[in-house]
Amino acid sequence: MIYKDTFFSRKKTFYHTNIFYNKRTFILVLYSMKRLMIVCFWVLSLFLFSCEDRNQMRIPNLPVFLKLNLTTEYPTFRDNVNDTLLFFRPRIAHQREDYLGFGGVLVIVGIGENGTQYFAYDLACPYEVKSNIRIVPKDDGTAKCEKCGSEFYLTDGWGRVSKAPSKWSLKRYSVEYVHTGATEFLIVQN
Repeated sequence: MIYKDTFFSRKKTFYHTNIFYNKRTFILVLYSMKRLMIVCFWVLSLFLFSCEDRNQMRIPNLPVFLKLNLTTEYPTFRDNVNDTLLFFRPRIAHQREDYLGFGGVLVIVGIGENGTQYFAYDLACPYEVKSNIRIVPKDDGTAKCEKCGSEFYLTDGWGRVSKAPSKWSLKRYSVEYVHTGATEFLIVQN
């Protein structure tokens, strides 16, 4: 008789603890699932609504590096707004150092937050996406693709479309102005 009482009391205690344990586990699982769904929602949102639009990456990412000496090689390319330099192939003296991206590099003196500023773009038209179909800069700070007729603003640093059919901006590259003593450099890279 003592054995049965102990057994039943154990079973009863175990049964009550088991129900409590299951309710608690159930609540914890629901809470964890809710957190997991929130995390999945944010990760999915980042992929779908990220700042970098997949359509902006039409021009392939190829290496770009140019080191332009403004003191000796390009002394007139300084503060003249809308002045441009075009690079289709590596310069003879810098063949091992120059990397020119997909269609070549266009460097322009534009208007930035602190006055004149340098900007660089890939020369390939983002509508055509061919390395041999390039944009041609004009004197008014815009560039035009001769094949499709698209036009782009250059002097603001964004390469935005000013005339269709293209709906994609020009591919931009970073430009760093380096002043070392008496020598001034522009470093263009991606």
